[in-house]
Amino acid sequence: MYAKSGRVDLAHLVFQRLSERDAICWNSMLTSYSQNGKPEDAMDLFRHMGMGGVKYDCVSFSAILSVCANLPALHYGKEIHGFIIKSEFSSDIFAQSALIDMYAKCGNLVIARHVFDSMEEKNEVSWNSIISAYGQVDDGILYFRCMIEEYGIPASSEHYALMVDLLGRAGRLHEAFETIKSMPFSPGSGVWGTLLGACRVHGNIELAKEASRHLFDLEPENSGYYMLMLDNGRTCVGFEI
Repeated sequence: MYAKSGRVDLAHLVFQRLSERDAICWNSMLTSYSQNGKPEDAMDLFRHMGMGGVKYDCVSFSAILSVCANLPALHYGKEIHGFIIKSEFSSDIFAQSALIDMYAKCGNLVIARHVFDSMEEKNEVSWNSIISAYGQVDDGILYFRCMIEEYGIPASSEHYALMVDLLGRAGRLHEAFETIKSMPFSPGSGVWGTLLGACRVHGNIELAKEASRHLFDLEPENSGYYMLMLDNGRTCVGFEI
């Protein structure tokens, strides 16, 4: 009741005063944090739930992964993925489908597809999750083209940066690179920086080098890009600056 009205503080107070808390109580509180935009509190509660000896179930994982997906917060999502792998729910269809949704919304379609491919059994929920994951990217491409071709609105540098980010997060790095090359004006450092960041995530050495060269030319004094390049060097074996 309190959570639905946005009073998570009162819901938590009631929760703390319970003498006994079963999985239903913990899951209700997790869902409350999830629905009211309190990811750190949700993660803290999730950890305490495990430390308190309460067994996680598919509701627990779905609630906490929903938090990670809606932020998005990939680092939390990966932590939960580790919990799932070590639990009896490593092959649970609903937990795995929630993982697919989380990774997709956090922009990592490569791992989302890996989770889907590794599922021993797939149902309507899991198929919907992977189709929705790819649809998010394709819908973005569709609307981008529609804006230019059907409505005659020229794409700005911000539009192109969004497309590069969308494709980069999905692991479609070569398409992101081709999008940059198709720009009717000189790409700025923001676009190249976006591509470089995506190369770091997906371990593409050659495109990381290409993006780095452009960034050096455009903003040689920007120390932030140097740090990102160094980070790429640690992530990608064989990367030289």
